[in-house]
Amino acid sequence: MLKQRSVSAVAVVLVAAIPAIIGGPVFVLVIAALGVLAGHELVRAFAHAEAQPYAAITLVAPLAFVVFAGIQPSLADAGALTVAVVLLSLAAGVLFADPHLAATNWALTTASALYVGLPLAHFVALRQLAGGSTRGWVSHLAAAVGSGGTARGLAWFALALAATWLTDTGAYLVGRAFGRAKLAPKISPGKTIVGSIAGVLAGTLAGAAAAPLFGVPIPAYAGAAIGFVLAVVGQVGDLGESLIKRSLGLKDMGSLIPGHGGILDRIDALLFTIPLAYWLARLAQEVYRP
Repeated sequence: MLKQRSVSAVAVVLVAAIPAIIGGPVFVLVIAALGVLAGHELVRAFAHAEAQPYAAITLVAPLAFVVFAGIQPSLADAGALTVAVVLLSLAAGVLFADPHLAATNWALTTASALYVGLPLAHFVALRQLAGGSTRGWVSHLAAAVGSGGTARGLAWFALALAATWLTDTGAYLVGRAFGRAKLAPKISPGKTIVGSIAGVLAGTLAGAAAAPLFGVPIPAYAGAAIGFVLAVVGQVGDLGESLIKRSLGLKDMGSLIPGHGGILDRIDALLFTIPLAYWLARLAQEVYRP
């Protein structure tokens, strides 16, 4: 199990890293595909519990959020798209739903579309954050693939990925070896308090190391603070997705990634940490002006 999980994790890192380095339309297309797959997983998960969110909206909404973020990285259209999802989901109920199920279907459709679509739009917005990183190889790498104007975004995206995934890795390995007391036994029986603490420490160290390593234009102590916050929030995101699965009687959202489950099982923490990293990056641009 551990070997399979490790091999899958390396594959996921490569699949995520290469489009992120390239940036631009390639990255937008990859994130859009993730959105459609994640939406499909949610539709299937709710169908398991005999609920029926409107599949067309649940699949198309994440695609729309990601594409519009690619066009307008400031997320200026996110509010309008959110309103459209809420209203179109209700309109679909007027046209197609059994009145006895309409409110449930509307709520599930809106929640599913926004849960996937809005965070994934932030993936694109963070990667396309304008400006060069302050030092080193990330700037050179971004320039080499033609995305030097968004090297700052690549550096921040790398920091967020490192902090989130090392949090997950630290929590899993230490919790598996030493964990006894459960963190949230009714939601995720495998997670332990010791593992959670180890994950937070790993995320904090990752943030401190990633800032100078990737050339994020912040001091190492700020990187550590951001890593700490991302580690805590990422674990909340992980538990949130576990809560959905437990309420539906599922172990995994899918089986696409051996050892990890589905797409949502792999990006659940990132759906929380990447949006937060985007707004922290925006704040850091104001605080740590060159």
